Amino acid sequence: MAEPPSLSPAVKESMLLKGAFAVGGIMSTLVIYGILQVHFSDLEVSVPELVFCFVDFICSSLKFSIKCALVRNLRSLLHVLAGTSVEKLA
Repeated sequence: MAEPPSLSPAVKESMLLKGAFAVGGIMSTLVIYGILQVHFSDLEVSVPELVFCFVDFICSSLKFSIKCALVRNLRSLLHVLAGTSVEKLA
């Protein structure tokens, strides 16, 4: 049985740097989220303000999802018009 080709040291180092960057980004995001969560848990919120915040969050999420879908469809359309394959988008 043939052995799989080994990766060059430059590729291994690049993968290590990408992995470290990804882990560092995720961890910093979680730390910031935790700090903000503690800050917001100390605030007193009345029921109308809480309902407004929830509705605002839902509207923001919907707007973001719609924008992402539009950008994705626009990119696909531009690739089709340019004659490049759409499979390369992923």
